[in-house]
Amino acid sequence: GIYILGTLAENMDIRNFFVSSNALHIIVEKLATGSIEVKRAASYLLGLVAECKDYHYLLESASALEQVVAIASLVDEECEECGAFSLALLARNKSFQVKLTNMGAVRPLVSMMARNSASEHYAADALVQISNNRETHVRLAEEG
Repeated sequence: GIYILGTLAENMDIRNFFVSSNALHIIVEKLATGSIEVKRAASYLLGLVAECKDYHYLLESASALEQVVAIASLVDEECEECGAFSLALLARNKSFQVKLTNMGAVRPLVSMMARNSASEHYAADALVQISNNRETHVRLAEEG
């Protein structure tokens, strides 16, 4: 069902309906407890939601930021890519840059860059966004 929802949510109207129905907590729960296939589908859906800056605070209130960092840290190419994509989008929000850094987002992003993974371009984008905040520089230096 989550896979189909992710496909349907490529349509902005359906995505808006999904978010307005307060269903984000269900996706966050699936990210935390689902099988790897469910995590892949849920992380894709979360990435679509993260594309809209208006939804960033809803994602935060649903504890999605922590799950995005966790997904980016998984040893699974699809989850890693969706996690890096979502982190790049969320890190554009200046108020999330320090939060994401403190949640441990830098380490998986640097790891993706070091391995030249398929997610490297999203990881680079996220790191550039995070580095725009002076408060993150020490952590970036320590982990990068």
